[in-house]
Amino acid sequence: MSAIVKVLWGNPTSSIQWIRVKKDVARQVASFTVPQFAYVYGRENCNMLVELGMKRNRIALIHDNPYPDGKKDERRGRYLVLPWHYKLELIRKALEDFGEVVYCDWDVDCNATNLEEVFDPLADRDFTLSAYLYRQVRHSSRTTTREKKTGVSGNWMHMRGFDFLDEVVEEMNQTKSALGNWHDEIAMGDLLDKKYGGWMGDETWLKEYESPIMVQQYHRCPWPAVSDDKRTVTKETPIPFTWTRLFTQLARQDLHLQQGN
Repeated sequence: MSAIVKVLWGNPTSSIQWIRVKKDVARQVASFTVPQFAYVYGRENCNMLVELGMKRNRIALIHDNPYPDGKKDERRGRYLVLPWHYKLELIRKALEDFGEVVYCDWDVDCNATNLEEVFDPLADRDFTLSAYLYRQVRHSSRTTTREKKTGVSGNWMHMRGFDFLDEVVEEMNQTKSALGNWHDEIAMGDLLDKKYGGWMGDETWLKEYESPIMVQQYHRCPWPAVSDDKRTVTKETPIPFTWTRLFTQLARQDLHLQQGN
């Protein structure tokens, strides 16, 4: 059994995380093309999702407290450190229920019309990720500037079973005292760097890990995927544009027309 899931935690009246996603939540629940489920910490968050139009039977309220272990957003100098372990805890709950999930942030749009379109291309993967070209250095031990800025995006992830998720949590716990390494995205990149003795290279990443059904916002995809008008495919990639992030509705329609959908 497989499912598309999102998560939510934190104080809905003051959390920066909630303020950032609230408009996306309202937009998303009005445009679901396939069933999606929300795993939630905080009864008030659950109620807000219902008020915004999400069906209650698609929401799993895991804990009434929006911060179950008491850890909240923390300001460290100019950085705001969010308790990202909650995200992974909630994804794990979803894996317990479904066995296989595609997790996506509230600002990631799903344009699939059935679950087979989502999960069939991932049938030979235990986990699938999506790379992102960050503005800041994410992995300073790598060689080139591009390698250092290329990282795993936590906005879309596919997992079957618990092995990879549990390894990420362990990596976060081992390095949580270091600024930056509390983040699941950095932990995933560090974990894979340890496996390969550094950056694995584009060819290995594209073959073994990159999602065939997710594309990042056009200028943040490390590989040329679409032109500046967000419509024209300019280079072969393993991405068939089933999922898009932060694209306009017009661009999404144009991409579907190109695919004959």
